[in-house]
Amino acid sequence: MIIGVSIVAVDEEPKKINALGVYSCTAIFSLFAYAWMYVVLEVITPGVVSLTEAWLTFFFFFLLVGLAFGFDKIQQSKDKNKMSQEEINDTNKKDELKIKKSTLRHLASVHSEKAILLIARGAHDG
Repeated sequence: MIIGVSIVAVDEEPKKINALGVYSCTAIFSLFAYAWMYVVLEVITPGVVSLTEAWLTFFFFFLLVGLAFGFDKIQQSKDKNKMSQEEINDTNKKDELKIKKSTLRHLASVHSEKAILLIARGAHDG
């Protein structure tokens, strides 16, 4: 039910779940909750909820919250590492540009600056 409301609540644009860990945990616990209520109310003690069943149900809630929190932290860690990799790639690109600039400056000092500028423009355009 919660998952259905969450999906409908978002705009009409296509929906994509980026972090499946929390979604899967919630979906599994949702199914488990219905099964658990059936077992408690119909199988173990029909029509009555014992104190043990009540405490177990209470414990399951905190288990769900803890597992969902853990899955979310794992996803945040993955996202952080992914961002770090992107930052590394950006730094590498900047370093490559510095090396190319330095090479062009060296060539300009050795050869005609005008020729080097023409070559650089041609390399940039093509």
